[in-house]
Amino acid sequence: MAGVAAGTLLSAAACAVAVREEAPGDEVMAKEQAARGHRQRVGPVGVVIEVAKTHGNLRADQAETLAVVAQDLEADLEGRREAGAKLRASALAVVRAGRADPAALDQAVSEATQTFEQRARRGTDALVEVHAALDPGQRAAVAVELRRRIDAKYQASAEARGRRGFERVAAHLALSALQVEQLKQIKQALIGERQRLHPTRDELVELTAAFEADDFATAVDAFREKKVRVLRARFTEASRRTDQVLGVFTPEQRALLADLIERGPEGVLGGERAEKNR
Repeated sequence: MAGVAAGTLLSAAACAVAVREEAPGDEVMAKEQAARGHRQRVGPVGVVIEVAKTHGNLRADQAETLAVVAQDLEADLEGRREAGAKLRASALAVVRAGRADPAALDQAVSEATQTFEQRARRGTDALVEVHAALDPGQRAAVAVELRRRIDAKYQASAEARGRRGFERVAAHLALSALQVEQLKQIKQALIGERQRLHPTRDELVELTAAFEADDFATAVDAFREKKVRVLRARFTEASRRTDQVLGVFTPEQRALLADLIERGPEGVLGGERAEKNR
């Protein structure tokens, strides 16, 4: 849902815990590769469009409609980048300061939530357009392929994905075992009881089934509203815990964390590795 990358996930708490961890899933169909060897991540609408093209046996008018939907999403990309850069800058300022300014953080969280909701709405509206353009038989063919991709995506357990995330944090920031445990406890509090921003396999399967039916718009709107509520609660709780998270790190680690948010692991650590290899 909403490809708010870890640097874009505004709350400094969320940024600190994630450190370029896997981004929260886009609403509906989650992040996937459109085809083998495709290096760029494709959002949920792009996945559905790609599947419709390869498995839907589209007529010329249908292909044109889907191309317009894809073009509209592409035109919106620059605006999303600008919003992401603004959110990263807010998170960066908090991390470099070592503490949160309550008023500034409240404003940033409000802007992040609004950005997420707008993007979620655009995504679900686009999915409804794609659904409306297809015939029942085409929807069924698309649903079969989407279910296959969902099964492939969820072979790895959520627990294993979480371990990899904390291993990256520990490796990048040289965290102690105690610091990792402290962050795990905070992250668990941010996740909440059964409240996940990432779509679950069952949720995606249900949406795929709804895609085959006529009233897909109702199902996808309900799903979006559910995830928006989760995000609002998570942003609120994350902002409340910002100072607690920042207190886990040493000043040196906070400086490195800020560099990671600003430049990414490759931009920071790649240079260090090159220097060591000289």
